[in-house]
Amino acid sequence: KVTDMSYMFRNCSSLQSLDLSSFNTSAVNDFSFMFCSCTGLTELDLGNFNTTAATTMTAMFMGCSSLTSLNISSFKTASVESLDNMFRSCSALTELDLSHFETPALKDVHMMFMDCTNLKKLDISSWNCDKVRDPSSSTADTINAFNNCTSLEEIRANGSVMKKLAKVIAQTNSVWYNKDNGTKYDGEAQLKGIDDNVTLVKSLIFAFNSKNLALDSALAFKFYGYLYDENPAQDAYMEFKIGNIRTVNVPLKDAVKDDKGRYVFTCYLNVLELDEKIEAIFHDGEITVERENPLSVTDYLDLVLANHQSGSDEDEKTVNLINAISNYAHYAQLALD
Repeated sequence: KVTDMSYMFRNCSSLQSLDLSSFNTSAVNDFSFMFCSCTGLTELDLGNFNTTAATTMTAMFMGCSSLTSLNISSFKTASVESLDNMFRSCSALTELDLSHFETPALKDVHMMFMDCTNLKKLDISSWNCDKVRDPSSSTADTINAFNNCTSLEEIRANGSVMKKLAKVIAQTNSVWYNKDNGTKYDGEAQLKGIDDNVTLVKSLIFAFNSKNLALDSALAFKFYGYLYDENPAQDAYMEFKIGNIRTVNVPLKDAVKDDKGRYVFTCYLNVLELDEKIEAIFHDGEITVERENPLSVTDYLDLVLANHQSGSDEDEKTVNLINAISNYAHYAQLALD
């Protein structure tokens, strides 16, 4: 079996497409420079690659400046020590989801994303950087990891990542915000203090905080969020997409402000929409902020019941509400039938 594919297609600058679906890579330990400077490639599907034996992916895609679509969803990186220069100068890529990378052996990420000038979103939330050398060292393995990532707006990370990459993340932008709760991180020291999973954004207009179900005069989803724009557009609004059935817009001026300073936007639903996923998107001029992981009423009720612990009055109220909603849906459906 082949164990080394390093430099295999290096400098194949006229290469525009590759079909590697028949490649057996299960024994390959070295993928370094494999596609380096394949400047003509715009798409690359490596979804069939088995990389369980890999120990280095140094500069694997470096200089693939036209690459806009890259499928590496099958990559296993548990034994990989070097990811340095891996995506360097992949200047056409706009998003990279590396959340499936497990990296307990990782030591070197220097210049990994350097000159990815159009990269806007990066997910490294599952990484383990415990073995990466201290970024304060002159021989640090994080040097210039994000150098010239001028478009980077969002980074998903975790405590292990922040301990070792806070310095280079701060070099891309001195101030970052927690997308979920609005916390401001000013510089390396504050970024290094992050212990949990976090989504960092360069600027923050609106942050979704929570949501719940209400059954007053009608069934409704209530979405809560903090507004950070001191001068929002006059026509700022929350858009609710209720599956493929309909769209509802709630102007900011019609939202209620609660005692915690959160804006509350209400999306009223009917019995035929209980299984429809509700997307919530805040619009402030040309800027949009979308709440991730849309849920339906049914999804939400299942989630609440799955996490329910009997005993407290609050828990009993929750169960009673769920039963009331279920009864409401049942009898309303009978009436419609």
